[in-house]
Amino acid sequence: LAQLYDINVLSAQIKGLKLTFGEVDETIPNFLILDELVLVQCLQNVLTNAIKFTQEGTITLSVKRMIGHDEQAILIFSIKDTGRGIANEDKRYIFEDYYKSVPSNQPDLITGQLADEDKGRGLGLALALKKAQAMGGELHLEWSEVGVGSEFVLSLPLNPSLNQSN
Repeated sequence: LAQLYDINVLSAQIKGLKLTFGEVDETIPNFLILDELVLVQCLQNVLTNAIKFTQEGTITLSVKRMIGHDEQAILIFSIKDTGRGIANEDKRYIFEDYYKSVPSNQPDLITGQLADEDKGRGLGLALALKKAQAMGGELHLEWSEVGVGSEFVLSLPLNPSLNQSN
């Protein structure tokens, strides 16, 4: 995850943003058995969106470990930003393939700026959700307020026999 963090710190700095680690739970085992490539791709897609749609301020990545109702350990990643936020009418569509809240060459109702083609294809969150589900987890929008920011949460179950504290 250090490489993922370093790449995104650079992207954030180029835009004048700050990418920080928030809470990092010390009860997380030192060694985890999971698909690192899929995890990194999932987090990368969410972080890229946070950086893309934040004009000023911060993006904070936090990680903690929780125990579910069935005693299953769950790894929780939170990505919070101070970006443009997501309008209520867009929230139910954001995980759909090719969905873009601001169509290309249309003015963004929040920032007033013209959207352009390099804003992506509308696949980042859809792919991140599919990758989370492939790992037995989930990705959801925890909250978002227009002009204030958003928080996405990725939850991944940990195999208790493979992921013990060391």
